[in-house]
Amino acid sequence: LEAMSDIRAAVGKPASAARLLGAADAEREAVGMARSVVELRQTASREARLRAVLGDSEFSSHRDAGRALGLAAAIAEVFDA
Repeated sequence: LEAMSDIRAAVGKPASAARLLGAADAEREAVGMARSVVELRQTASREARLRAVLGDSEFSSHRDAGRALGLAAAIAEVFDA
């Protein structure tokens, strides 16, 4: 989901990218999968880029919405044209 977030951001869908980051966070927490040091840096970089585009409030709103999506809805978001 994190990598798909990068793609959504690259094609001009930053809100979707933020939701996918939130969904990734929720899924990782659900299965107890912590990020490595490298993944933490990558996530911080992704978030900073999206915050720069969306602003803090809008980024947080979309990320929080993504946390509530569930895996099936997050996958559907990836394929949403």
